[in-house]
Parts: sequence; C-alpha cells; structure tokens
Amino acid sequence: MVATGKTSLSGHPGSDSFQTVCGVIVGGKTSRYLCEATDLAADKGVQRTALRFPDNELLLVWGNGKRVDVQIKGLAAPIRATYSSSEGETDIFL
Repeated sequence: MVATGKTSLSGHPGSDSFQTVCGVIVGGKTSRYLCEATDLAADKGVQRTALRFPDNELLLVWGNGKRVDVQIKGLAAPIRATYSSSEGETDIFL
C-alpha cells in the first residue's frame, strides 16, 4: 500500500493546515480522496503531520533516514514505514 499526502488536527497551536488530494494505492489500484493535512508544531524536535481522510485519520511521526511511524485511528500501535519526497509529493510505503 502506498499513501500519498498528509493529515490534520484542526486548531492545534502552531499548526499549518491545508486541503489536498491524497491517494492510496492498493493492489495496483489508485483511489483518490480530498483530505486535510496539518503540519503540527515540532514537539521536542519531533515533526508530526496529521492527515484527515473522509473515513479515517492518520498521524505521521517523521524520523531519520526516510522513516515515518504511521498511527492509524483505531490501531493500538503505529506502523513503521518509509517515505520518499519529490516534486511536491510525499509517498509513504507501508
């Protein structure tokens, strides 16, 4: 699965929100959604992004070496993933 885009926690102090088109690729099929992305103010040097899709929310915690932890609403533990960025697009590989 590849998720493209970012998420949101509206009203979070020091955050920057915007709407964008997020896509999810599963089994070679792409689904696109309007989503809200919020870059949250760094907490103790940790950069986080919240993504709000029509049916779910994700919290991305950016790490070193192209690593990102993906916390999906309803799951107890985050999923460790990798990402790549180019030309204004970020692809997350789960």
